[in-house]
Amino acid sequence: MAKKQKKSDVKKSQLAKNIKALREMFGETQPGLGQKLGFEQPTISNYERDERTPDLKSLKIIADYFGVTVSQLINSDLSCNYKVSIDYLAFFRNIDIVFPTVCSDNALQNPLFNNSYQSHMRILSKLKSISIETLNDTIQYDIVYDILDKYFDAFYKFGIIDAAVNFISVLYLVLYLEKNETAIASNQNFAILNHVINQQPSLSSSIKRIRAEYDSNEYKLSSFIYDKEAIKELNEMKTAAKKTHPDLIEYYLAVPYLFGFVNNDLEQSFNEQIGAEKLESLSCVENTFASNYLEYNFKRLFSKHDK
Repeated sequence: MAKKQKKSDVKKSQLAKNIKALREMFGETQPGLGQKLGFEQPTISNYERDERTPDLKSLKIIADYFGVTVSQLINSDLSCNYKVSIDYLAFFRNIDIVFPTVCSDNALQNPLFNNSYQSHMRILSKLKSISIETLNDTIQYDIVYDILDKYFDAFYKFGIIDAAVNFISVLYLVLYLEKNETAIASNQNFAILNHVINQQPSLSSSIKRIRAEYDSNEYKLSSFIYDKEAIKELNEMKTAAKKTHPDLIEYYLAVPYLFGFVNNDLEQSFNEQIGAEKLESLSCVENTFASNYLEYNFKRLFSKHDK
């Protein structure tokens, strides 16, 4: 008769090891982390001992708190030879990786596209050089609306395909910034933010300014995802641009799920998981844009080191 395997002999899942590794990286205790995440007292301990598996909702809560995707939490090896190396401003310095743009010589011959593209590049340049002290002064929305209008006209009036791609880039950038500022303003608490504030105390004052100055009625683009006519026009742009920029449009088809820009009946945790899986699938077929994003996102949080 085969000898019954003891629980202690069973190899822990990657998920169990990752939860423990992330908790220890951020200096959290099991009870403390459980309390912050709204879990009952023994839950984190059970997860780390592999005696209980989180459901999708719990996985999403844990992943969000530590700033990783659900897929990374389940599949990536975060349990050894990694240390927390968070750069809160890495998003801005890598803005062209997260929201890529295109520009051909032919497109630049069109004055409307040329004007909007130059304004677009100035905004990206400003964002790439942003500092902790100017974190709450990231973008001038009146200029952004003007850029979007000109890209829109350049596509629909003159058939400039690059304008359609860049319209999508600007739109998703602003939607992301609005969502990010909303999260900060509503006092959402994440390990990544707490860790950075501890490392960079000056960030705390910027966070306070954002919360003090935030006006939920100020922004207009967040309602975009509920506007059927606007979504129809956006899909027309994607369809047209896919003929000449297929890899980039495939990437931009995943982005709305990843960042919560979709309006469907699914919970956001499901949508974000769909987005992450889309990017990983695209990366497997050598989509450069998806691969670049996944590499940036991982390096933004962790760096390898020798024991």
